[in-house]
Amino acid sequence: MNRKSLLLALPFVMLVGFASRRAALQQYDIQDPKGANGFTFAMVDGLEPVHGQGNDVSGSIMLDLENPEKSKGKVVIGIKALKLTSEVMSNNMMGEWCLDAEKFPTATFEVTSGKVKKAKNGEFEGTATGNLTLKGITKSTSVPVSARLVKGGVKERFGDKDGDLLMFNTRFSFNRFDFEIGKAVKEQLLSNKVEVSLSCAGMLYR
Repeated sequence: MNRKSLLLALPFVMLVGFASRRAALQQYDIQDPKGANGFTFAMVDGLEPVHGQGNDVSGSIMLDLENPEKSKGKVVIGIKALKLTSEVMSNNMMGEWCLDAEKFPTATFEVTSGKVKKAKNGEFEGTATGNLTLKGITKSTSVPVSARLVKGGVKERFGDKDGDLLMFNTRFSFNRFDFEIGKAVKEQLLSNKVEVSLSCAGMLYR
């Protein structure tokens, strides 16, 4: 190939490469029309056990099929949707002393990097590292993640839509004092360890 032909072909090669790269990146929307995405949380080591749940989960995952470790994403939790087993405790939890829901209505986890231990046949296991922001305080956090890519899964769930599902879940814990949650309450009464379990389906429509 002469120099002129090479120069003419270069933009085409770059375009093909860019298109291929975009095909390897897939964005999965975490906002579930059925509201099935959700999580639980618990604080069980103190004298007052706390058990709760929530289903206000949104955000997206940008899955890199060629390099799963480079996948990015952001999960957003609506604080006001959190519910405890006690209605009185649920209302109290929203106060300034605890979650201060009026001032900080959301909590987020934004993935900045990851490590994949296993990737086979659309199933992934590894660790996601990112920034956990709660009550306006951000801490770098690493959490274990397992995920499963289901081709045609949207059709299976909804019937009238086409697309793929990315099922993912994690279990981790954090120290409430790191985020100034109930900082005046001693850990003998209210455990400082908050255990979280999250399970979601991300959707890529066609």
